[in-house]
Amino acid sequence: MNKSIFIKMKKSILLIFFFFSLNIFSQKIIQGFVLDSINNPIVFANVGMLNSSVGTISDDNGSFVLNLDKVDFNDTLRISSLGFKSRDIRVSELSFNQSLGINLETEVFLLKELEILSGNLKTYTEGKSKTDTKSKVIFANEKYANFNMGTEIGRRFDIGSKKPSLLSKFQFYIKENNFDSNTFKVNIYGLKNGKPAILLNSENIFVTIEKDFTGWVTVELEDYNLIIQEDIAVCVQWVKYSGNGNILNLPMIAPSLGSIHYYKFGSQNKWEKYGKVSSPMKLVYQQ
Repeated sequence: MNKSIFIKMKKSILLIFFFFSLNIFSQKIIQGFVLDSINNPIVFANVGMLNSSVGTISDDNGSFVLNLDKVDFNDTLRISSLGFKSRDIRVSELSFNQSLGINLETEVFLLKELEILSGNLKTYTEGKSKTDTKSKVIFANEKYANFNMGTEIGRRFDIGSKKPSLLSKFQFYIKENNFDSNTFKVNIYGLKNGKPAILLNSENIFVTIEKDFTGWVTVELEDYNLIIQEDIAVCVQWVKYSGNGNILNLPMIAPSLGSIHYYKFGSQNKWEKYGKVSSPMKLVYQQ
């Protein structure tokens, strides 16, 4: 081989390697812990870029890792968890070379007077139960197992505002799952402009499924004394998985006349609203 050509090839290879290495080491990755005011870990906190699909969930130790390569330095990182005030931090204010300790202040709620529904209550079930569908809506991305961590899937339930309703039970259906275990958080929202807005449950509601589980997941709600007098959205958020796996999804019913489906890809993203489609979800309540 001509010596000058060899030298040029060598320089080109070195140049490619340099830029490849530069790209690796210039990745914007933050890691740290979400903590309360006395440095106790906050489990399953939402950590993500505001109105973006970039997001994750803190683990059992309050720790998180988040890749910010596709964000701008003027973008905002939001950290939130039920029972705490949300905290916003500009990306330009973050440290990328050290572990972060992000503290959240406790949010004080005015406790409502305990309501008790009595008398001859009637039981109602609302929702959709068809499960044998070809379409699906995903929690887990098959190529990147935890890419969708913090994603929420839900639907609207028109329980009305004329009478108070005691929520008794919620069910959702798992179509495919190859993880060793998964944990979900059930979030109950009041609606604003037709989309989920303010959380109505004052306690976290968690449910865990075991290895390769598919079928109906039942969440008992009576112990939470959720008395609602408005139309609501009930949504399921994927907050934890363990072991190997890359498939986790729910069936999608389409068309589903009269249904409104909600999807939020990213723990701090905007809600997407879809009419005439639904996942199999059922809400049992008493009036």
